[in-house]
Amino acid sequence: MFPRLNFLLGLGLLILIGFYLAAVYLVVGPLSRFAPDWANVAAGAAILLAVGLTVQFLATAMSSLSGVARYGPATPAGPASFVSQVALAMGHVGMLFIFLGLVADDRPASLGRLLAIAALYLAGVVVAVREWKRRKALAGAAK
Repeated sequence: MFPRLNFLLGLGLLILIGFYLAAVYLVVGPLSRFAPDWANVAAGAAILLAVGLTVQFLATAMSSLSGVARYGPATPAGPASFVSQVALAMGHVGMLFIFLGLVADDRPASLGRLLAIAALYLAGVVVAVREWKRRKALAGAAK
């Protein structure tokens, strides 16, 4: 159960980080230069859109990627699954440090830290999906 939750949390946070970076650099940044009155409205709309789309993407992941990070006697976890889980867990630790810095020091996250965390999440998600596809192919070949 923990690997599946770890995967879904990592995927959701990766999607939100992507939406955050897109909103900051593609929407709010240009708007704050040319129409500063609309920047706050655009930021609020971007947050609502990002959360709504993230929920939709996770719902899709729950259905069409239902076997990712699910292990049992018939489909045991291999070395790649452990690599995936560690990468996702390290991303969670990084997000915790960003959160603590924001709460304790009122310091926003740096772009470098966010990109490093996004890279950890991306690595964990990609390895988990590839490992799942490998297990699916082996199970199909065994039948």
